[in-house]
Amino acid sequence: MYSVSLHASLLTVDTPVDEQGETRRRSAALFGNEKIIEVVLALEAEGTATAQMIVTKTNIAHSMVRDAIGRLVEGGVVRALPKTGGRRSPQYYQPVDSAAWESLVAAVRAVLDEIRGASPHTTSDH
Repeated sequence: MYSVSLHASLLTVDTPVDEQGETRRRSAALFGNEKIIEVVLALEAEGTATAQMIVTKTNIAHSMVRDAIGRLVEGGVVRALPKTGGRRSPQYYQPVDSAAWESLVAAVRAVLDEIRGASPHTTSDH
């Protein structure tokens, strides 16, 4: 994968971009947050998780994971589960069993497949 920078730089064209960097660039462009793709995949793998569990799985800063989860909750595809041990107990999150969540996961996987070269980008004259 290569990127093209629109600003002055020593490396502007044909600069290889690592997979994580490209994933985050596309996540920001598509979802308004560079960590959404990684958080969605981690939550999909865990099923139910705390922000700290996702931090451990992704190595993303806690504040950034919380922001991504907050966006997913606000978007209605993830729900905060009731705390069972009182106010200071961990907050668990769970994907909402819905077409929206399944579509989001499918979109995230399609983006990753494209980044990894599994689905080369093609154009048509339509």
